[in-house]
Amino acid sequence: MDTLLFSLLNGVIYGLLLFMVSAGLTLVFGMMGVLNFAHASFYMLGAYFAYTLQGLLGFGLAVVVATLLAGGVGAVVERFFLRRVHHHGHAHELLLTFGLSFIVAETIKLLFGNFPVNYQVPALLDGPAFSLGGQQYPLYRLLMGGVALVMFALLYLLLTRTRVGIIVRSAIYRPRVIAVKGNYDDINRLCTQIADRHGWGFANINLRTYYAEGAKTYGFEIAEQLGWRFPRHVVCPVAGGTLLPRIGRAFDELKTLGWVSGDMPRMHAVQAAGSAPVVKAFQAGAEFPEPVKPNTIAKSIAIGNPADGYHVLQTLRETGGTATMVSDEEILQSVMLLAETEGIFTEPAGGATLAGAVALIKSGAIPPDEPVVVCITGNGYKTSDVMQGRTEAPIHLGKGLAEFEDYLAAKV
Repeated sequence: MDTLLFSLLNGVIYGLLLFMVSAGLTLVFGMMGVLNFAHASFYMLGAYFAYTLQGLLGFGLAVVVATLLAGGVGAVVERFFLRRVHHHGHAHELLLTFGLSFIVAETIKLLFGNFPVNYQVPALLDGPAFSLGGQQYPLYRLLMGGVALVMFALLYLLLTRTRVGIIVRSAIYRPRVIAVKGNYDDINRLCTQIADRHGWGFANINLRTYYAEGAKTYGFEIAEQLGWRFPRHVVCPVAGGTLLPRIGRAFDELKTLGWVSGDMPRMHAVQAAGSAPVVKAFQAGAEFPEPVKPNTIAKSIAIGNPADGYHVLQTLRETGGTATMVSDEEILQSVMLLAETEGIFTEPAGGATLAGAVALIKSGAIPPDEPVVVCITGNGYKTSDVMQGRTEAPIHLGKGLAEFEDYLAAKV
């Protein structure tokens, strides 16, 4: 029985080691669409780097430096080799990386010989992790399995709890993803320059007319779902300022066509307090918003220099609406409130809208007995990382009914 348990543990750990290799292959193919046959060879390079450096630097530092060196080699291969053949298709990638794998293997044989090196387990790890039935299980094997588990946990958190996960999920559709160091304003400025220099089309830059016209469908759907009636108030988040004035224009067009009768809704704008140029301009009676530097968890509305800010202000004043800003804490509380009461998990931009609607009702700007539409504009799974630490930990039970009944009885 002891032998069986040790064999199972060995199998699990070897499986975890294979996971480390396959996870890298999967990410490379998922994010870049590249088939890298030499991927495992970089792991082998890392092992030989660590073996060579251990006598000079010690085990711990050698492992760190070897990891950086192996990563550096991989980066050089990707930058100067794979990028040059990627557009030719997978066959070229396979031929290139197969050749690289062969070169790496032969170079290792040339330097270290065609036989196993005399690698000794470091004294720190050369001992038993535990004993069972007179048999001892090596500590270094358990450490390898632990490292693989930590990698798995970090990859999971990276893909599901950060904005990097959004990029990865977008990359699966095979675009050329370019990450820019900066906020929305920086990216918009860069895209404007690129469009001007190269004649490229960007949906929210030089093709903004079509982009903005599409935003009117939000207003059409509001009227349609209310039985071709207008609400009395519409509360909308403001980022670049495209959506709110186009909803107002949609209402105006419906009224002109005679499809909807009655008074036009009052449009109300909401922004995060850390990025509220439109709200500040409205409150100051200004015609144009002054740019600000965004600082808020609501990243999708963190635009300090809104392109359509003037149109937002014009729509607010024409419809008799108003504008308000809310704190990050109010945003997160409203995300929770919406999920608990309506079963809708929204991103922080939607939480800002709900928090703003509550604030406007409390201030008397919106009477509590009048119909209000609150615009929830994004899914919370895109930014689920902002909710970490705000939800209750799960109750862990066994799979038997009796255990659940015991728990239920204790709670009642």
